Amino acid sequence: MSHKVYLSCKLNLAALLLSTILSFNCSAEELPLNFAMTYDTSQIRVNNEASQASRMLATLAYEQNFNVFGGQLSPQLSYSIFRGRNGSDVAQDVLGFSNIDADQFSAWQEISINWQNDSTFIRLGQLDANANFASIERAGQFINSSFGLTPTALPLPTYPDMEYGLYVQHQVTKNMGVSVGYYRPDEVDYTGEQQPLWVTSLCWLCSDELTVNFGYWNVKHKQFKSINGAFTYIEGNINKQLNGFALFSINDRPVSEQTKRHLKMGLTYDAPFGFDEQQIGVGYSRVYGPDDETVVELFYLIPITKFASLQPDLQWVQNNIDNHVDNIIATLRVIIEW
Repeated sequence: MSHKVYLSCKLNLAALLLSTILSFNCSAEELPLNFAMTYDTSQIRVNNEASQASRMLATLAYEQNFNVFGGQLSPQLSYSIFRGRNGSDVAQDVLGFSNIDADQFSAWQEISINWQNDSTFIRLGQLDANANFASIERAGQFINSSFGLTPTALPLPTYPDMEYGLYVQHQVTKNMGVSVGYYRPDEVDYTGEQQPLWVTSLCWLCSDELTVNFGYWNVKHKQFKSINGAFTYIEGNINKQLNGFALFSINDRPVSEQTKRHLKMGLTYDAPFGFDEQQIGVGYSRVYGPDDETVVELFYLIPITKFASLQPDLQWVQNNIDNHVDNIIATLRVIIEW
């Protein structure tokens, strides 16, 4: 099955790169080595036929920070390994019911030089655009791919193979920020051409309590000249424990296979039953296109130790690809980070 969206895991990882060539006067911080592993095992019931899929993503990363040019310079490098069965090949879902599904790979991932001060952040190197655009913070624990970067941006060429790019974020005022990203894949598409991607977004309100964001993206394409899309989302705190989000996106791609519109929304509840660090989430996603798909997801995140968490997750996935597909997918996710 084609046209699935595989979104990168938000594994807050970073690494050392090019520090040996830094000859100017700077002060280095402690060199942290970070490791993260996500392991999923899923029981999948497709139209009353049961199956099972397991997969694992592990990432090792290293980071060096320097204080230079009135800000902080951070060379980064990470290496990731994915092993296991691609669950969406079993589930026959449009989007990818797990955000770590991909073909098996072992590869260097993000390799970049970052610089930031109080108002500006610049990243240059081999990047994943998913980490910076339309990735809603309060939707981060949902594992269905539709709860990462919107699937209307299917031409996004940066996962699982990161691509060369430049990302700039600037805080214009206390509550307003602008982000711009340019990504150029090193491989050509089926037309024999590269497809450079521009993404920009305006964070009209940017605070811990409420965020309102508007975004636009453009992909140059030899056959269709260009493909354009837009999205808007809102997320924030409803009260001390309850958080919510909603997103709508659309594109103008002139081919029948493309997801045209996407609506998603969800709620998360912190510290249920008085247990600190635990979280419950319920989400809804609907994509409109030749293969409409509806997803309802429920999860419960349970930290076991300082470094490990368990996340039972239940999804109902229904679509009309080929023939009608009705899925019940139960997943147990194990997360290890240090």
